[in-house]
Amino acid sequence: LDFQQAQRNDFQRLWNVTPTWLAREAHPAFAPCLAPEETKLPAYKILHHHAHAFAALAEHQLLQQEAWILTADGNGMGADQTIWGMEWWHYKGKGNENGRGPGASAANDLNKLSHFMAHPSLTRIGTLRPIKLLGGEKAVYEVSRVALAMLLDLQELMPFDAALFRPYLGPYTLAQAQQIWASPYAIPASSLGRLFDGVAAIGLGLGQIEYQAQAAMLWQQAAENYAAQLNSGRIRPNSAAPWPQRRYRRAAYAFGDHPTLLELDYRPMLAALCEEQAQGAKKEYLAYQFHRWLTAAILEMAQELLPPQAPLIFTGGCAQNKLLGEMLRATAKRPILQSTLLPPNDASIALGQAVAVAQTIFAE
Repeated sequence: LDFQQAQRNDFQRLWNVTPTWLAREAHPAFAPCLAPEETKLPAYKILHHHAHAFAALAEHQLLQQEAWILTADGNGMGADQTIWGMEWWHYKGKGNENGRGPGASAANDLNKLSHFMAHPSLTRIGTLRPIKLLGGEKAVYEVSRVALAMLLDLQELMPFDAALFRPYLGPYTLAQAQQIWASPYAIPASSLGRLFDGVAAIGLGLGQIEYQAQAAMLWQQAAENYAAQLNSGRIRPNSAAPWPQRRYRRAAYAFGDHPTLLELDYRPMLAALCEEQAQGAKKEYLAYQFHRWLTAAILEMAQELLPPQAPLIFTGGCAQNKLLGEMLRATAKRPILQSTLLPPNDASIALGQAVAVAQTIFAE
């Protein structure tokens, strides 16, 4: 905290500015990080994924227009107090004729930012089926917990041999794991980063990792190894059909949601992965097939949620996956906008928070 305070003081002296308002992460755990003088300023809570969206909108100079954004990462608190991580947004800028119009009240919007953690220009329109994190934060590093939760969810859709659970149970029995999965100790996370963790744990046989996103990076590397062999001609393209897609509409469950959300169901994909693994498929092939599935899932959701030819902004930590970005741009029938000036990960969160508030304060 002392280092952060010194940084703030240095910036204020360097630019000769005195702050008049504060934009901060909506998660309550960040409140104690504020300096005493900062707690007296008007403070506006910005959801993690709103900040990602506004940073990308600012980079692509789309703040005054209508836009569609996919924010995908490991975790960020949502308006419903669960963990978000693969969220689709419809943005209506103040300069867009289809936006809120001249009757909008900036004061009312700021009140929403302060108390309801919603931004008046952003509507969530799509998400990923939540994965229940067994043990909460422990699952971030013990990725076998994510794999177990996903398999328990798959069992709700289609029964299969209980032996499939054995590598991921740890000290628990299957009955105990099912009880935990159905309890409040299993925190829902609509997170693409956690989905990467779960499939990597299954496909690569991972149990515990040393740092966040390690499993996802290893899974990406395995897929890139397979892609390199394809491109060099060392192996022939596999004629297997892409893994199945499933999407459905569900009622909104968070403030600021569209009345119906389009939700991506990962379970048919997981069933295909487990079946091909049981048949002896190599890990590199499975990783590549997952990236193919994810690319198709994103583009098919975009087709359903966005107008034809409308650009899709793709940002967040998962947008750093080079192979996924290449696949999207190679197969999309619409522009895919990714960061080139700013990092898509949390390094741009502070900028996004500031832009989110400034867009409201200076709207009129």
